[in-house]
Amino acid sequence: EKNIAEQISVKGKQVIDATLAIIEKHGLGEYIEALRSYWTPVWLFHSKTEKNNLAYKTYFMQEMINAGVLFQGAFVGSLSHGEDEINYFLKGFETAVIAYKSLLESGDINNKLIGEPIKPVFRKYL
Repeated sequence: EKNIAEQISVKGKQVIDATLAIIEKHGLGEYIEALRSYWTPVWLFHSKTEKNNLAYKTYFMQEMINAGVLFQGAFVGSLSHGEDEINYFLKGFETAVIAYKSLLESGDINNKLIGEPIKPVFRKYL
């Protein structure tokens, strides 16, 4: 019998630990923050002037998609995620981190972002 909850938690911890190592390797601990929920790891993306900057998050999502990973700021683990899938995610994550570092150095979000930044889900419509 499989302990599904424990297996997903172990995978989530693996992903968090590995992404934190990638973030630190590239010196971006101040700009990419991991929320340590092993069930669903979530990352927040900061600019030099704003915490949880949605344009910068959109850029990271864009770069993950360019690396072949559909990403919305979270990793939703399942039993189907084996080592190959996790390593594929981590490779895309590092590729996006490198691009994100370049964005932080240039600060040129308007020329690097394709399309409009994401918006909060819950907002007032006029």
